[in-house]
Amino acid sequence: MTALYNQGIEAAQTGDWPKARAAFAEAFSLEPRHYQIAANLGRAEFMMGKYRDAAEHLSFFLRTAPPSVTPQDKARVQEMLDKALTRVGSLTVSVNMAGADVLVSGEMVGQSPLEGPIFVEPGRVSIEARRQGYTPAKTTVEAAAGASHKVPLEMTPEAPPQIPETKTNWKPWAVGISAGVAVVGAATGIGFWLGAKSQVDRYEEQKNIAVNRTTEGIQVCRPGSTLNQSECDAMEDARSKRSTYQTVANIGYVVGGVGAAAAVAMFVFWPAQGKKDSKALVVFPVGAAHQGGLSVLGRF
Repeated sequence: MTALYNQGIEAAQTGDWPKARAAFAEAFSLEPRHYQIAANLGRAEFMMGKYRDAAEHLSFFLRTAPPSVTPQDKARVQEMLDKALTRVGSLTVSVNMAGADVLVSGEMVGQSPLEGPIFVEPGRVSIEARRQGYTPAKTTVEAAAGASHKVPLEMTPEAPPQIPETKTNWKPWAVGISAGVAVVGAATGIGFWLGAKSQVDRYEEQKNIAVNRTTEGIQVCRPGSTLNQSECDAMEDARSKRSTYQTVANIGYVVGGVGAAAAVAMFVFWPAQGKKDSKALVVFPVGAAHQGGLSVLGRF
């Protein structure tokens, strides 16, 4: 860095301002907070007519120069800066949010709060502030040579993303379950009805055999009967199973009927998803030991 700085000084002493500027610019890129390099870089740019760049580096020197810098040196730099400012526009940008990226005509110039004014060529320029989680703030200014413009930027928090609400359409499930109950109930009723019928056939078969073997007529299992106990037990077992199967079959029919009625009622009265039904009907099955049916609540 020192070698580059010395090269810049030598070039400036001979009036080779482009060479001096190149050396000072490279040195400043290595030491971007060095006030002496900034002053010499600004002087070279001023001599080349690059007033915007000169104003940026000369003002940096005046902001950061330590007390050891003589008033005479500061005065010379201030004189050059005042002349440069007559050729450029000055923007004082304020942002209501710290840490926002500030862009001028699409180029990043720093983060809020900025250390000092931004210098621009005369003409229309856009100024924008960006920060994650906030809506960008942007404005346009007609920068005039020698004029200073205040540019306030107001950022607002972004609205949280709207997550679409998903609603489960329970109607097909409810109708399907009710229909399934109807099928199971009907199948149970038919199955146990067939079982009861087979027990009736078994009982009648045992009874006919017993009647043919005895002289007691249909009263084959009364006290004193000539049938052995196992034959009577078989007949009683068939009669008991017939009664049990018939009861289960009846329950199956009731459950199947209730399920079928519930499926039909829900299919007809349950409103489609996304539609509001002013009737607001609620249908559900009810059952007891010897009866069953549907309960319907709502406005008709």
